[in-house]
Amino acid sequence: MRPKVAVAAVLRSPENQVLLIQRGHPPEMGRWAVPGGHVEAGERYDHALVRETREETGLAIVVGPLLFVSELMTENDRWLILDFAATAESGEPLGQAASDAKRLGYFSFAQCQALDLASGMAELLTDSQVRGYLQWE
Repeated sequence: MRPKVAVAAVLRSPENQVLLIQRGHPPEMGRWAVPGGHVEAGERYDHALVRETREETGLAIVVGPLLFVSELMTENDRWLILDFAATAESGEPLGQAASDAKRLGYFSFAQCQALDLASGMAELLTDSQVRGYLQWE
């Protein structure tokens, strides 16, 4: 099975919290994840990330370096997920949930542990490079 490619944004608040969305549609409806989505044919990764993040959060972002790469296997699909550091261009602390996002918010590491996280999110949030970017001890 040939993998599909998805991108996701690790957005840090000034208080060192991470922006998560609660998924409003399958897959993993109701679970929490960093904003992102699929890369369309012929689309650059950074353009896909800007598009997907705006669709889900209403935020305009600047894409930073690649932080984490993961693979997700489902019954019907195989995904390669590229997680990038990102900053909100507008400087606003929060946009509005949109697209397939039901809710969104910034969360500390302790708060993230209490959420029903989507597949791969626990690994992402405990990765040393991601934790360094988020400035989590």
